[in-house]
Amino acid sequence: MSSTEPPVREEVVDPIVAPEAVVAPDSLPATTTDSPLPEGQESGARKLSPRKILLLALGLILIVVFSGWLTERRLTSAEDMIDGQLSVQPIDEPAPDFRLKSTDGREVKLSDYRGRPVVVSFWASWCVPCMVEMPELVRFYQKQGGKVALLAVSLDDTAEDAKDYAGHNHLPFPILYDGTKRVASGYGVEGIPALFIVDPNGMIRAHHVGLISSLDTVLASDVVVK
Repeated sequence: MSSTEPPVREEVVDPIVAPEAVVAPDSLPATTTDSPLPEGQESGARKLSPRKILLLALGLILIVVFSGWLTERRLTSAEDMIDGQLSVQPIDEPAPDFRLKSTDGREVKLSDYRGRPVVVSFWASWCVPCMVEMPELVRFYQKQGGKVALLAVSLDDTAEDAKDYAGHNHLPFPILYDGTKRVASGYGVEGIPALFIVDPNGMIRAHHVGLISSLDTVLASDVVVK
């Protein structure tokens, strides 16, 4: 009786799970952001919507406008400084007289100060340059010791706003409230802070708009009669 060998079973290798068909993670091709996209996808990815284009255009316009404004402000500041001293606009015309109530309830007239120089300052508590300038006004007023008067005319929305600021900062000079803006209009004020130097005879001798670093410089100039 002859023995028969068992049939040899052929091993079927599934091509999906065959060892040579499994790629190790380390051997994966590196992906880069520079890989080109298919032609259809590439054009779609780079295409901007009309809304985005409009927003970009508006942003560029705002940047250009702001840059021009900033340059103009820098040029103006540079023109105000001559050899380190503030230049002022000399004026030789009568100062419009006015009567305003102070924050402590007194009535104050400009003509009451005839006989000595008066600094008339237009300001408001919401004006940042005015707040920066205020310590210089206080220093100047205290240094003068009464030889030069200083009247701070507030253009705040309410008298209480001016009173609260003056009290909180212990301002030593009269704080007047121009609620109707009539006095400011009479002096041609278009921006604050604005300073007017009135000589002892009631004549405006100097005018300065914008932040001022030293009132001593203005009063020491030739446009002020001492």
